[in-house]
Amino acid sequence: MPVSADFLEQVSTHKNKVSCSAVATVAGVSQATVSRVLHSDPSVTPETTARVRKVIEEMGYLPRPSLTHWSKNVGLKTHNIAFLARGESLRALERAPIMLDVLRGVESTLQDHGLCMLQGAVAENRDMPPMIRNKQVDGAIIWPDLQGMSSALIEALRPLPLVYLMGGQETRLPGDRIQPNNKAIGTLAADYLVSRGHKHVAYLVIPDFVRRLGERWQAFSYFAEQKGATVSQILLNTKDLELTDVDNEEVSRSIGQDLRTAMEQEPHPTGLFISADGLTAHAYPHLKKMGFQIGSDIEIISCNSESAFLIGLDPKPKSISLQGELIGRRAVEQLLLNIQHGQAKDTFYTVEIDPQLH
Repeated sequence: MPVSADFLEQVSTHKNKVSCSAVATVAGVSQATVSRVLHSDPSVTPETTARVRKVIEEMGYLPRPSLTHWSKNVGLKTHNIAFLARGESLRALERAPIMLDVLRGVESTLQDHGLCMLQGAVAENRDMPPMIRNKQVDGAIIWPDLQGMSSALIEALRPLPLVYLMGGQETRLPGDRIQPNNKAIGTLAADYLVSRGHKHVAYLVIPDFVRRLGERWQAFSYFAEQKGATVSQILLNTKDLELTDVDNEEVSRSIGQDLRTAMEQEPHPTGLFISADGLTAHAYPHLKKMGFQIGSDIEIISCNSESAFLIGLDPKPKSISLQGELIGRRAVEQLLLNIQHGQAKDTFYTVEIDPQLH
């Protein structure tokens, strides 16, 4: 995919936040190739190696040290790591099924290193978790961010190495981030639909996802338009949508109304990228009630690869996997690097995990 001038300007003015993904995009290679170049892998051609190293130098990319020589005693006092979820309770995790895979990756990687995970919820009007107040952890993984949290909580966390997981940056307490490669997700979805011959495609999304996952829409729109397709965004007006509650009649009715309005436009999309499998499960019956034959009249590509939502859908759509377990593992590895080498004061890293199509 061509790289825009705006993108180049953005990364050149934020060199302390350059990611491996950004280097790969500018160099026109995969993140795996960038990694192989950094490790002097002889399988990479000299021409590609030279191009990648030139981009690394120009962008000021600074790869993190390796965790190969991790010592269980360096920087550790309690051997406990906090996993903090923003919400009134840990039930917030249940409303994001992808997080079960992420947590599995976090917990297994901590166990591999002889560490324990302590879970806690943080909210604006909620008491600070005792593990933080009593300094019972060596670091923290935060999902998705600390927006709106009290200054007391921010200051209590400030001495700790931390990593943000699948969320935005907290300006009061910046840190490294581990997240899905949203540009790659949008591009993958557009490429799939366009390659299947669709000339009119759309992205179905809820308001909260527009704020958090804007790069998906931008990449989807850009790639599809570059390939000659017309693109639209179907924004559902439903607030606080509970994606796991597929039997909620009020939510279902609201989704049906918005979807019908969008699909009555001419020409209506024949290829649809839906931003989450839970939303796909809501949309399927409404599309069928409108008379659309899914798979022939309209083709769907979904996101998150959550089998609990997809198993009852006929035909089962393609779904993009965020690789939740890998995201969880990388969050732990990044945190342990911060514990071992010290949290950087002015340089923060964004590690983006490439998706897979299932």
